[in-house]
Amino acid sequence: MATIIAAVSAGIALLAAGGAWGAVLVNRRNATDTIRAMVNTGARTSRAAVVSANRQKWIDAIRDDVAEFISVRSQLKGLENLHRDLGAASDHLPAEERLLRTRLLMLRARVEMRLNHDEDEHFALLSAMDRYDEKASQVADLALRTKARSIFKAEWTRLKKEASGIDPFVREVVPERR
Repeated sequence: MATIIAAVSAGIALLAAGGAWGAVLVNRRNATDTIRAMVNTGARTSRAAVVSANRQKWIDAIRDDVAEFISVRSQLKGLENLHRDLGAASDHLPAEERLLRTRLLMLRARVEMRLNHDEDEHFALLSAMDRYDEKASQVADLALRTKARSIFKAEWTRLKKEASGIDPFVREVVPERR
């Protein structure tokens, strides 16, 4: 009887040890999953912050360049009108006109270099800039401003989505360790 009790006690002890070992393995797996989830969340948050900040800088830079483009083109139109009214009486006007033309070309190139050439809306902005440059009129000015605002709005919406950390195309930011 003592051997049976000893055998049963040993069996219960082995069973308890096995259960404890199983609990340790389950807890380890849960801890690993929790850590992986925390790392992924941190990586997504970090990525969202960096991308959002860079996209905001991009929006601000294009907005500044388009606004300056409109301003410089308006100055050029005023200078052209003055030159037409004065005729050849003012020799320094053509030099100033060349400087403004150079500035316009540089601003257009900066905007073009920042745009995504896979998006039709971005090409439409360049076309609106070109039309405004060809003929600085209220209609061309309004078309340019409207196109720029629609792009800024779309990019702002994209920025807010990125800032929220939701990216449906990213399944896991940090690869699993092996």
